[in-house]
Amino acid sequence: MIFKKAEGDNEAKSINTIIGPSAKFTGDIQLKGSLRVDGYLLGNISGDGVSVIIGKTGVVEGDINARIVFVGGTVKGSIHASEYLEIFSSAEVDGDLQYSKISIEEGANVQGRFVKTPERRGPEASADVSE
Repeated sequence: MIFKKAEGDNEAKSINTIIGPSAKFTGDIQLKGSLRVDGYLLGNISGDGVSVIIGKTGVVEGDINARIVFVGGTVKGSIHASEYLEIFSSAEVDGDLQYSKISIEEGANVQGRFVKTPERRGPEASADVSE
């Protein structure tokens, strides 16, 4: 049931890059498409039109700059989601959040500033993230 809102988003359905549960990665990641982190990442994530999923076992120590971000694990750094940010009950986030739309499940542990940005308009904001 986790990440159910991504069902309408083709990028979240087909994940281009995965950092598995036993993987540890150090360095910044710049990509197009989507990234799922179930392991450990020490570095920043960024890219145009990027969807990022932090699974329940995932840990990111760095900033995330993406179009859509789902957090089920731990993030120690700022998150900038230009379109949509969803934080699940299993998540722990320590950093500032910048978003256009946000959803936070009860039980999530979030510490930081919340900054709402204007919604994006145009073709790049056409993903359907509704149930």
